[in-house]
Amino acid sequence: MTNDASELKGAASVTDGTRIVVADGSVLTAQQVGTVEMLLDDNIKLCVHGVLYIPGLDKKLLAVAKIIERGVRVSFTGNVCELSKGGETFLTLNKGSHGLFSVKPKRVLYDETATEAIVADGSSTIQLWHARLGHPSFASIGNIQKHSKSVPQAAGSTRDPNELCEGCAQGKMTVTSFPRNPGPNKVKSSTKLHLIHSDVAGPFKTPTLAGRRYVVTFVDATQHALVNTSNITSNIVSNITNNTAVQATNLVNFGVPPGKNAMISFMVTSG
Repeated sequence: MTNDASELKGAASVTDGTRIVVADGSVLTAQQVGTVEMLLDDNIKLCVHGVLYIPGLDKKLLAVAKIIERGVRVSFTGNVCELSKGGETFLTLNKGSHGLFSVKPKRVLYDETATEAIVADGSSTIQLWHARLGHPSFASIGNIQKHSKSVPQAAGSTRDPNELCEGCAQGKMTVTSFPRNPGPNKVKSSTKLHLIHSDVAGPFKTPTLAGRRYVVTFVDATQHALVNTSNITSNIVSNITNNTAVQATNLVNFGVPPGKNAMISFMVTSG
């Protein structure tokens, strides 16, 4: 509830005759309802919906019941009141000498567009907005800044031109397929295990449940069958060692699962 109609955004008239009984027993009538947006410490924006404009109200009040309806958890411990959402406390209030818990914003946002949420982060780095908007080009972010207040203009000033987005770089990486019909000057395979293509992928940022961060694959050029290290058996190792000449340069153990060391040993001893 507020006693200042100029604070309301999207104000609408109250037609149901909502009445409020204040502490001295007098009855006041609400005239308008709207949204109040405030800028708190650490540049946190607080957006309060359903605020009633009541002329003659002595103080601006927040009803705990209405806050809870928005999915916010309100807890009182001694002289401290904490508001949290999603397990994260975003506002802490101290009890004043008058017995009320006061919200003291830096200022009320009259003309700015606040995030339509109970709380929003005030961070404004270009890298953060690049990720929030789905990894568009930085030129596209600049165009958004020209036509919208949602992305702060200050975000563009923090960009390092030499900094690369890891997600974009990984998303544009490609793997060339092994050709089914190689040219006349290339080695062609006619029997199983005559020609095997091997590749190592990694390290992956997130390891497997077994703690592995690399994957070794073997592709038979004749059957185009893919075998990964988790499916290698002693029979496959025996066939490869007996029928294939393997060249390995500076080969290291990339974390192949236990039981596959016979393959690593063979590749190392084969040069």
